[in-house]
Amino acid sequence: MDNKYTEFIENYLINDKTKSAIMLTGEWGTGKSYYIQNVLKTYLEGKNADCCIIVSLYGLNDLKDISKAIYLEVRTKKLDEKIAKIKGLEKVESQAGAKIIGKTIVKSIAGLLNIDLSGSEEDFQTLYEAIDLRDKLIILEDLERSNIPIKSVLGYVNNLVEQDGVKVLLVANEKEILKSEVVVIGKDKNGEEQKEWQWTTETKEYLKTKEKTISDTIIYVSNFGETIENILQQFTEERIEGLLCDKLDNSALNTTEEILLKRKVYRQTISFEIFDIANKIDCLNFRSFIFACQKTTDILRLYNKEIDRLFVKHLFMSIVAFSLRLKNNDKLIWNDEQNGSSLGISQYPLFKFAHDYIKFQHFDAAEIEKEEKLFLEQKQLEKVQGEVQLSLNVLYEFYSETSENLEWAISDIKKNLETQNVISLILYGKLANYLVLVRDLINTPTLIDDCKVAMKNNLATCDYDTEKISDSLSFHDSFRCW
Repeated sequence: MDNKYTEFIENYLINDKTKSAIMLTGEWGTGKSYYIQNVLKTYLEGKNADCCIIVSLYGLNDLKDISKAIYLEVRTKKLDEKIAKIKGLEKVESQAGAKIIGKTIVKSIAGLLNIDLSGSEEDFQTLYEAIDLRDKLIILEDLERSNIPIKSVLGYVNNLVEQDGVKVLLVANEKEILKSEVVVIGKDKNGEEQKEWQWTTETKEYLKTKEKTISDTIIYVSNFGETIENILQQFTEERIEGLLCDKLDNSALNTTEEILLKRKVYRQTISFEIFDIANKIDCLNFRSFIFACQKTTDILRLYNKEIDRLFVKHLFMSIVAFSLRLKNNDKLIWNDEQNGSSLGISQYPLFKFAHDYIKFQHFDAAEIEKEEKLFLEQKQLEKVQGEVQLSLNVLYEFYSETSENLEWAISDIKKNLETQNVISLILYGKLANYLVLVRDLINTPTLIDDCKVAMKNNLATCDYDTEKISDSLSFHDSFRCW
């Protein structure tokens, strides 16, 4: 989708003769700035190294500030060409080959630098050379965040495009500009006031000025997965890269294309997970995601030890969740009411060491090592429990299983009961009920007795008090025999 935006904007830059600006609009955090900086700018500058002049209007207070920002941006691009010197410049090209210069900008800059253009041809030449706008696209971001009245900004832009022939792309969250209000439009036959939503006076003025200045408005809708992948590719920390590219057994794949395809599919899976997290938190914000990538990278760089890949994934995803939550509420902090699950998500609870680094810049390598050990122990337990759950399911559905399958399941249950903590005590009541029931359906009924002994031993050595054990065993799913 980004390619379509880029094609449209490139066509405007090269072919448009309407002497008007264009606008790219989308909600905050949807990736407009990322697209401008990393996709559009990269593409256009690949064809013409200095064709993009990108200026943020955020916090600017005066139209002269815009001119100054554009001027300084151009001058910065021209430093290597040594044209910033006040003297020794080449003469301007003939009128037939003259460069496009924004008179609006020149006048503003001249005032800021106390240059009298009427009496100094040399000074005029200097500014003329320094802000050559031929074949350039001026991109003005954050229109709605400027302290300059928007109507004034549009008037300034109109001078650039109409009088100076400059190409301008405005980037904004237009939803923050368009304001409406309830207006009384009359009374009905019963004398009741009739009301409707209408644009405010300010909004109407904005739309009127916009119509004169801007020919096309592009509504930016990001490709979430593609943007996530592009952002991730910027972070080349080896352990993050290993996580996102997947550890492949390349010997099982025949071609480079197959390897790249598998990596692409895995990246898309990661993107879907991140998208799911963003939806759960109700915050689709790419700046917050970039922040999460940076913080994860910083933690891994500081830790600088071997670290489990699954642990890295959990750490990364939990920081993504926390960063998105911070976007909605930057006051969030770990306390008696907020913990790992509520600061991350249930699937990826936030680690305390990650919270402390993000909020307080406190780094504790020993705590990371401790948490990784606990994490791996828990994952191993979950793996074993997942395996024993298969055996439990066979037992619970014994009526549809062969006696051989049933005996295998009970043998596996016995082994896991002897491991002690794999099968929860809460299941013992139900488990005992089923084991008694199937005794005569297997060839080795002594397995049932072995399970009974293991269960009694576990109950005798557990940390639960007698009352809790009694409660656990008293309530279970009975099975009616027929």
